[in-house]
Amino acid sequence: MGGNTIVLLRGSQIEKGRELETTLRVLSGEYLSCHEAGILYPPENKGDLKVKIVGHASKRFISACGGMTQVLGHALIETDIGKPYGISVANSKTNIILETDGGIVKVGIEPSFRDRETRVITNMKSFLQEIYTDGVNPMRLCGVHAMQVGKFLVLNADDVKKIFPEVDFVKMDEKTKKVLAEIQKEFLKAYKGGTLDFALYDWHTLEGGNIRAVFPHDILGGTVEPSCGTGSVAIGVAIVATEEVEREGIYREGVYEVSLETGGGSELGGPERATLLISSNKSVITNVSFSHSPVKITTVGEIII
Repeated sequence: MGGNTIVLLRGSQIEKGRELETTLRVLSGEYLSCHEAGILYPPENKGDLKVKIVGHASKRFISACGGMTQVLGHALIETDIGKPYGISVANSKTNIILETDGGIVKVGIEPSFRDRETRVITNMKSFLQEIYTDGVNPMRLCGVHAMQVGKFLVLNADDVKKIFPEVDFVKMDEKTKKVLAEIQKEFLKAYKGGTLDFALYDWHTLEGGNIRAVFPHDILGGTVEPSCGTGSVAIGVAIVATEEVEREGIYREGVYEVSLETGGGSELGGPERATLLISSNKSVITNVSFSHSPVKITTVGEIII
């Protein structure tokens, strides 16, 4: 998804008690060099599928991953990965209910018709609730205005340039990387609940979208996600809280429809599109959905550890 690579694994094939250890090896450069993993299990409650999500940057189980749900939606159409769980996606709109550590996640799958690309729409309300539980607060880091959005650090690139005019978020040179790393370091000092989750955006689009974005979670360590579903939602929360989204005039039919230019490499922006559909009450989002285009299944097979 947009240069963000995700692997889907069958939980029944992983030794019990070694799920995290095994999955991190699969994600590592020794094996598949992926950003996240979804471990699939039969449902335990009223969902269709239980999923445990592992993040490469955090080295732990994480509560949500929009990219994983996007890839899973396409995999359920294009492969037989859903067969052991009794899931079959017919040539019609289908809703899949996922049981995750962050709560229930509804994934809408719209198979392609007449050469239109398959669309997967993930309702991210459970992650949104997690954000507001952790809090949304403005901060000042290294002199730069920033936002704590749940566990995410969210920065408007223009605010960084006001204090550090030498940065270049397209070239992402070493000087720019060090500035971002220093701001993130201050964030982790100031907010004890913080993680490496990091979203950077601006409004200077090149491909007809509304926002450019990139997700430099561990930029000095080489972990930069060109696309990120949870990070896109964090940006959505930030631009609603700061009322930036209102100034851009992108309110349509009862929702803000925000198009993010992402994908490609570690620079700000990219050739692909992520879309947020945002419902809000003043400065607080009440519901949000995420989708990305395109999503590609690149490899299907077995890995032996």
